[in-house]
Amino acid sequence: KEHVRAGEIRCIETGENHDEEYRVVWPDGTIRWLRETGNVTKNEAGQTIKMMGVVRDITEERAETDQIRDLAFHDPLTRLPNRIIFEDRLRKAMDRAKRNKKRVAVVFIDLDGFKQINDELGHVAGDHILINTGQRLINSVRASDTVARIGGDEFTVILEDLETDAEVHGIADKILGAIAEPMELGEGSYRVGASLGIAIYPEHARTLDTLIHIADQAMYAAKAEGTNLYHIGWEMAD
Repeated sequence: KEHVRAGEIRCIETGENHDEEYRVVWPDGTIRWLRETGNVTKNEAGQTIKMMGVVRDITEERAETDQIRDLAFHDPLTRLPNRIIFEDRLRKAMDRAKRNKKRVAVVFIDLDGFKQINDELGHVAGDHILINTGQRLINSVRASDTVARIGGDEFTVILEDLETDAEVHGIADKILGAIAEPMELGEGSYRVGASLGIAIYPEHARTLDTLIHIADQAMYAAKAEGTNLYHIGWEMAD
């Protein structure tokens, strides 16, 4: 209230146009967004005699804008962050790690056996697997970590504030175990596997593009060895 009132007073005192967006509680208890615009009218002597304005309900406009913004930065199927948000958060995580002398791991995840299920059972079943996988990944990491879907059956995870290599191995094992659990589809249950590639800042790379590239290549190295394996930098573990 104070901010909006200050804008009105500034308009009256300086003649600057007034333009504010703010929330109000409607009589039915719902929250609505309003846009208030105004300007002053002066007499022949240049004295302000009144302020005139318009207040519009822009709740639907705000909702549409928020939806468009959400679609631009989130995967429409799983509702996870997309590649844009993933890279932005990874960049910020690396900056924080540099300042605080911490470590950050980026995990590339590619599902094994997904295409066969998708081809045999259809896209509805495939979508179910992707949504389920996204939720399992979220449940496998800390609330402060980021899970993203970057396309197809590829996911990524950003792990911050890592102290030991054992933490990385533990989370990788947890991710593989969670994904490998059977998924109920229709009258049956199905399993998918996963191949993980992991790169750690600053050991493996000090730039975002290189860190992503190493994680991506590590994932392909793990996939070449079989399924339900992870590859950290240049060392293989099962």
